[in-house]
Amino acid sequence: MLKERIVSVTKPVLQKETLFELNKLKSFIDASLKECLNKNFEKESDKINYMLEALYQIRDFVVSQTVENSVRQNLILEFQKIEQEIDLGNDPQLQEEKQLKSQEEKLEQSQTH
Repeated sequence: MLKERIVSVTKPVLQKETLFELNKLKSFIDASLKECLNKNFEKESDKINYMLEALYQIRDFVVSQTVENSVRQNLILEFQKIEQEIDLGNDPQLQEEKQLKSQEEKLEQSQTH
């Protein structure tokens, strides 16, 4: 019991993909800072503009990752809804097949009468 609790408490909370993305972000920030320090800017405003551009790129990266994650989550939810509909017997394809079968049976019955 103690071992399970220790494992549970110390278990990493970030997935490998998240760590990879954060590492890429860290590398980009480090490279931007290094370049900013090593580059000779004519004016202080040029340095500020350079750093602002780096911040905008970081923001865009985070936004793109967030949007991608949201899209993936919404797809999973939609797939789950489809599975639930199928489990409940509300699969549109099955309903269409039942309707066609019913129409065929009615047609056969009307032909036999």
